[in-house]
Amino acid sequence: MINKNMTLRNLFLIRVLLALLVIVLLSEAIQLYFINGQINDEVDKQSHIIAQNIKREIENTNLAAESLEHQIDLKLISYAKYTAEILKGKSIDDITNQDLLAVQKELGLAGITLFARKEDDIVGMRSTDPVEVGFSSKEFGFYETINMLLKGEKAVIEGATFLEKNMIVLPIAQSGSHQNEPVFFKYAYYHSPQASYIINPYIEADEVYQFLNEVGPSSSIAQMKTKNSYLDEVAILNPKVFVNPLLEQQLYPPAKKIVHGTFDYQSERDLKALKSMVNNPKKVSYIQQVNGKKLYKVFLPVEENQVIYMAFDYGEMSQPLIRQSILISLAGFISLLVLYLLTSNFFKRIYKNIDLLVGKVERISKGEYGLTAVSDGQYEFKKLTGSINQMSLSLHQSFEKLLNEKLFREQILASLPIGIITIHNQTNEIELNGKAKELTQLDAIEIKRICTEKVSCSVNTEFWNLLCSEEFFKTRKISFKISENTYKFLVSQSPLVDDNRKIIGRIFHFINVSEIDQLEKRVHRTEKLALVGELASGAAHEIKNPLAVIQGFIHLMNAELSEKERHKHHTSLILKEIERINKIVHDMLVLAKPSLNMKEASLDEVIAEIMPLLHMNYSSNTSIQVNLDQVTVYMDVNQMKQVFLNLIINSIQAINEKGEIHISSQLEQDKVHIFIEDNGKGVPEEIQANIFEPFVSSKEAGTGLGLTIIKQIVESHEGSIELVSSNNDGTVFKITLPLEEKGKQNP
Repeated sequence: MINKNMTLRNLFLIRVLLALLVIVLLSEAIQLYFINGQINDEVDKQSHIIAQNIKREIENTNLAAESLEHQIDLKLISYAKYTAEILKGKSIDDITNQDLLAVQKELGLAGITLFARKEDDIVGMRSTDPVEVGFSSKEFGFYETINMLLKGEKAVIEGATFLEKNMIVLPIAQSGSHQNEPVFFKYAYYHSPQASYIINPYIEADEVYQFLNEVGPSSSIAQMKTKNSYLDEVAILNPKVFVNPLLEQQLYPPAKKIVHGTFDYQSERDLKALKSMVNNPKKVSYIQQVNGKKLYKVFLPVEENQVIYMAFDYGEMSQPLIRQSILISLAGFISLLVLYLLTSNFFKRIYKNIDLLVGKVERISKGEYGLTAVSDGQYEFKKLTGSINQMSLSLHQSFEKLLNEKLFREQILASLPIGIITIHNQTNEIELNGKAKELTQLDAIEIKRICTEKVSCSVNTEFWNLLCSEEFFKTRKISFKISENTYKFLVSQSPLVDDNRKIIGRIFHFINVSEIDQLEKRVHRTEKLALVGELASGAAHEIKNPLAVIQGFIHLMNAELSEKERHKHHTSLILKEIERINKIVHDMLVLAKPSLNMKEASLDEVIAEIMPLLHMNYSSNTSIQVNLDQVTVYMDVNQMKQVFLNLIINSIQAINEKGEIHISSQLEQDKVHIFIEDNGKGVPEEIQANIFEPFVSSKEAGTGLGLTIIKQIVESHEGSIELVSSNNDGTVFKITLPLEEKGKQNP
């Protein structure tokens, strides 16, 4: 595809070039097609001739081999029967290797071996060659045949050159017991009906094997490669052995992948082709690159289990075509070069002015407004240059005006203490001012992913749901978490309209009102504490003194009454309730007018002093583990005892007096953190945020002042208390107190 931004000169030259190239390529393709067809025909012709010659050599070799082997068969049969006569009446145990050596020498044999049963195998028991002793018929896959012969049955074996009820003669084959070097023998196996062994005479057939190789197909293959310079490789292959390579390892019948010739250029494709010929024997040919050499391969089945393979040097055969293609390509290139030189000068002057103007226009399009061009060309170019210059100056003026207006608006938006995010309906483009980036700590790309790709957010879900919704609303207060801090935002969403008042998007704006929210909470808490203070002051005078009188009289009555009367009038219950009222009054007085008696005290000693009280009054099923650092804190010991006592009692009640409470500490520079942890039911989630406020309690009988008093005592020690966590697995409170130095500075 031609680039639309290409110059006219280049466009013209390229089209001429393409036309010439198409002509050259078409002519080359046509020549390649016909020459390739000639090569294929020539290869088919030569491969057919070679195949016929090899087939004829195979047939002649097989006839010669059959004639020669038949004569050897007759000799081996007579030798086997003669040996049986000599050994007649002797058992295998009575026969010695020396007996066999005498027969071997007399008959001129290569060797004689006697096979007999040994356990579940038939092995060589006596032999003129020590290598043959112990030869296992099972190991070499010959057991079934030799077992039938030993039973007196007629054995059936593929390829046998002589076969009768008690006699088998095999074709020339490699010895299975001579593993170090290939040795070829002609074997006979004879079982005399009265004997318990099989006589195996054999003669050496290396000379016969070599003779067949010299005058057979191997010799013809070598001659063919010498006469045909294009023929690189010829072989006779057995496809069955390629399918099952184990056939090559068996002793009999002998089988080889490469029967004659060489197969050095074999590839995976060749192996697939050979394996397919076992069930579908048909000619296969193709061109293939092997070891950097381009070969034309032909596989031609000639008879069962035989395929003639030929590999022709395709590079040599196609060399004339390559030379012809080079000449055609060179001629085309020269023609193209001449055409380019003739037309280049013609268009040079015209395109020089066009290139100059195009360069100026490109620079103007990239923002160099106000840039002008000069042309010394003809009238048309001067007129075009003037129009371009006028356009450039107009663009410069308009751009300066828009830029100043844009900067002014951006400065306004950047100066506002409000986060503003605009979302365009059609493009889904998102823009935000500096305050929005500061508050959300995200840029426009990340916010767009949240809205358009529906990326789920585990935090600030309400904020992002409102932003991504198309709902318009005003002043909703929501929480927004950044790192470990939670802020309060006041958010609104308004329509974004164009000049025609058509809605084209949304404006989402929000402001951080966290300080105002905290101020409101502090004012609310101060009002509550002031109210509690007023109530406590009044209660101190109105309740405490009369309550002391009542308590004294009840104690006197309780001492004078009998056990039955005390039970009847519930005096013990009345005293217990008076004690509870006294505690409430005391808590209110502490809340109204706390007073401190500060001194140095060891933190672990303070905890240790309240432990006996806890153990006396609560179940032994409650386990309290204390692991505190040895630190000294400047504190009011009695008030801090009240703090720890109240928190531990709350934990005991939370675990229903059955569970574990852990009290531990952690030092941090000039502070100590005390953790009180239990495995109770936890504080209800709805009151966790306001748990230190007055009159907030999760207990039905609670006053809601306990944690408020604890907080006030801790803060009066320049410390802090917080609910770290609370759920069904338990609750953790953390008290932070200054160490001795800071406490002395702020008593």
